[in-house]
Amino acid sequence: MEARQVSAALSAVRNKTDKNDARGIAQILLTGWFSPVHMKSREAHNIRALLNCRKALLHKTIDLANKVRGLLKIFGLRLLKNCPAWQLK
Repeated sequence: MEARQVSAALSAVRNKTDKNDARGIAQILLTGWFSPVHMKSREAHNIRALLNCRKALLHKTIDLANKVRGLLKIFGLRLLKNCPAWQLK
């Protein structure tokens, strides 16, 4: 069930207790007044987590390369744009 839909249905309840919430959810289920929600698989969550970690590592690598490039520029050393840091121009 979608949480926003259930929350909207239960907001009309005067006394907000766990017991009344359970009754309200049971009433929603009995009347069929809900829309089913798609749950992603565990594999999809794992892939998403790996992609997020890869993205974070890529950003850190780019930030570090830019920091080294900036520090070396102070001393008159210039690095090529898309080359590893040890290849000086």
